[in-house]
Amino acid sequence: EGYVQFSKGDDYFKVKEVWLSPEWAVSNGRAGDIALILLETPVESIEPIELASNVNYLPRYASRLYTVGCSLGYKKQSLPEVFYYYGTLTTSPYCLQLRSNRTVIWHGDSGGAVFYKDCLGDTYLVGVIASYSRFQDVVVDFTAMDVRAYFTQIKDKLGEWKG
Repeated sequence: EGYVQFSKGDDYFKVKEVWLSPEWAVSNGRAGDIALILLETPVESIEPIELASNVNYLPRYASRLYTVGCSLGYKKQSLPEVFYYYGTLTTSPYCLQLRSNRTVIWHGDSGGAVFYKDCLGDTYLVGVIASYSRFQDVVVDFTAMDVRAYFTQIKDKLGEWKG
């Protein structure tokens, strides 16, 4: 049992149910690091951003990405076009590998959203921040779970919750 608060001063919203990807439990936390939270009551004036599906193409080296996270005690949104997608690893085809030469994510940003704005100006949720890689104590890139790989599971669960 828990609560969610969207911004300072807003009401608290009780969490009714949490869904974790079944793959996450089987893999001991590596694959399928994606979850949904069902709130007990709807949140007025909040319009959800569209979930990317398999038909949404994310070009390699795309830079129209931005992140939303909560690290170092601050809720934050990155500037647009500071991160870029550089591909997937053959060992992790369900992950997006991202990096930036100008900024990094920080410990605590995990679970935050990765958004992509396409050339038509439409915004999609494409990933959920999962981890980062360090080299000589410097964050060099980060991994986000690709929501397109879980699109059917997510839509099925949302449909089940709607009834």
